[in-house]
Amino acid sequence: MNRVRLGFWMGFCPWLLCGLWGGRAQAQNITDIDLTQGYSLKPVPLSFGGAFRALADTNAAILLNPAGLAQRKGKVSVSGDYLYNDFAPSNTFGVAVSDYKATPVMAFGLAYDYDQRSIGGNDINVHQVTLAGAGDFSEILYVGMAAKYYVSTVDSPFITGPDGPDIDVGFLVKPIPLLSLALTAQNLAQGYSHNEFPLSMGFGGALNLQPYARIAIDVTKNFETSTTNGVNAYFGGEIRAAEGLFLRSGFGLDRVRDNNFWGVGAVSSTNQIGVGFTYARHLSPTSNTFAGNLELYF
Repeated sequence: MNRVRLGFWMGFCPWLLCGLWGGRAQAQNITDIDLTQGYSLKPVPLSFGGAFRALADTNAAILLNPAGLAQRKGKVSVSGDYLYNDFAPSNTFGVAVSDYKATPVMAFGLAYDYDQRSIGGNDINVHQVTLAGAGDFSEILYVGMAAKYYVSTVDSPFITGPDGPDIDVGFLVKPIPLLSLALTAQNLAQGYSHNEFPLSMGFGGALNLQPYARIAIDVTKNFETSTTNGVNAYFGGEIRAAEGLFLRSGFGLDRVRDNNFWGVGAVSSTNQIGVGFTYARHLSPTSNTFAGNLELYF
């Protein structure tokens, strides 16, 4: 079986890399903001304060660490997300599906995300489609890759948004059941030219004391930033309050944008459904984010 998986990935990865690098596009910057924040910090990761790479056990893994999809063998999941932030203001919608039931060789994920916001009097719309694949190469190692295409539109004749393909890769290692470690690289194709979709690397670790509690930490490095410090850190945890009910909280040290935040959330889950709500607050400038997500399991 490992030889079959290796054959899939040897054929899949070079094709994906060549296609995306060949279609690399250039565009002007919208402004000095990171548009991926509305996507990567989806409701579940946001409730952990952004610390989710080493957990990656919902469809949010498609964008934060595609390797996480390979954890859910024999499952199909359909999800929807919504976030509202009152600073811009902005609305972000997302739908996704993942499948590790159709084939025992690989897990697949497909996501569509739409971010609408107003900045400096300009309305900005960002559409992103992401296709991800992941596999388990051993009992402790999971590897994933995501190909995405984003299109940005601005209602100004003088500003254009970044458009084109990009690539994310992720690794997840579970040396023992209680511990998981993650490594991700995002926006590999165009990250050096876009502040809005920056080239970044992320490292994560999580302590899994399931079903009672989980603790996670992420550290990310932004390679496309004008600030002197491109390292962010995120801390979060979860505790079981009752059967099927979990409470979450976390804190993010955002040094790239100098805008730290904290988040809290609650999720009710069974083997068939998970429903979650999240509230987050950025500190400077002050803003509030309200978010919810629904995920169905088959």
